[in-house]
Amino acid sequence: MKTKKTNTQDSAELIFPRKFSSSAKEQYRKDILSILFTQNNSLLSSRDTEVIRMTLVEGKNLTEIGDRFYLSPTRVSEIFNRAINRINLYYATINEQLKKANDMENEINFLNRKLKRYEESTKPFIVLPLETREMLSKNITEFDFSLRIVRFCLSNDYNTLAD
Repeated sequence: MKTKKTNTQDSAELIFPRKFSSSAKEQYRKDILSILFTQNNSLLSSRDTEVIRMTLVEGKNLTEIGDRFYLSPTRVSEIFNRAINRINLYYATINEQLKKANDMENEINFLNRKLKRYEESTKPFIVLPLETREMLSKNITEFDFSLRIVRFCLSNDYNTLAD
């Protein structure tokens, strides 16, 4: 039973984004365990919670736990494994949420850097007179350039004179 229990517990390990400090990870684990071991948690029944608590915290064996609930050791083992599987699913959901949050934060940082580069690239045009800015914003095809120049500009994504 002990090896089976250890293997199940190892698979319940939370995977945190790199920016989480070890103290933040430990606090997060404690928060999750406190949620799991409250009497009114929605994840586990009170019997499931009590079986996990007696097994992991008090170190009782299956027979002792079975005597408390009038169950066979096999049934206690089934209850324990089912509860651990629910916890694993809960951890997987949390991991997915952490990953999505980390991905969104990376995307926000990327867009902020892109916006900053755009703002810096447009800064010189703001100080120009209005007539000059209007002329620079006109499409290449509006000018009397040769067809060869227009095709070259358009093929290289130069759509306006400012480009």
